[in-house]
Amino acid sequence: MELDHQDQDRLLGLDDISPELLEVAQKKNIVIFGLGGLGCPVALYLSAFGCQNLNFVDFDTVDQTNLSRQILFDIHDLGQKKVAVSKHKLLQRYPNIKINTYEDRLDLNHIDQLILQSDIVFDCTDNFDSRLIIAGYARKHNKWLIAGSVIRYEAQLAVFSNSRDADCCYGCLYEINNDPMINCEGGGVFPPLAGQVGTYMASEGIKAMLFNDTNLDGKIQIFDLKNNEWKTLRINKSKDCKICRN
Repeated sequence: MELDHQDQDRLLGLDDISPELLEVAQKKNIVIFGLGGLGCPVALYLSAFGCQNLNFVDFDTVDQTNLSRQILFDIHDLGQKKVAVSKHKLLQRYPNIKINTYEDRLDLNHIDQLILQSDIVFDCTDNFDSRLIIAGYARKHNKWLIAGSVIRYEAQLAVFSNSRDADCCYGCLYEINNDPMINCEGGGVFPPLAGQVGTYMASEGIKAMLFNDTNLDGKIQIFDLKNNEWKTLRINKSKDCKICRN
């Protein structure tokens, strides 16, 4: 497909982005795991960016409790599959993009193959077991991983290039399951914070798509919205990390 960059005119106004660079980035293969409070803004901004190979993975349906923070859905979508609704709405707005959807629970082999075929992996899931599985395959196949989580007024964003010489991975961050952010499923969430972090995830992913680089690689950002405190920490490689060992 020949890409029309007219809708990216303001982006191309940046000194370090050329039409050729943009076209290469738009053709990268992207997978988004989870279309909830984080996944919705990620999917929206990657679609607006003009991604030609988007893959949405979520087996859940739209529930009324989702509507305050999952910005792609409205009351007319209740009971429908999130991936199907998201694909329909985003293609209406951005008809030149391509979206594949996966609405059933995937076994490990399917997850492995999906990540193998991707360039950038967005982990927008809300439970630790899923995150470890996704992170393990992203590390195995040396794929960029952008991982976010939100609960209450707190959020975290971590970025890993997972290159062969990378200093650390997601498993180095949580070698012990004792962090309050690990399982966000069912916890209270300040709705705008999910949108903020999801937008930030999309920004870091687009930078990786364009430049194969981001200065957050190997770091975690921690946000405390209630006290308006942000901090950035470098993640140290753990000799006990099961993902790195394997």
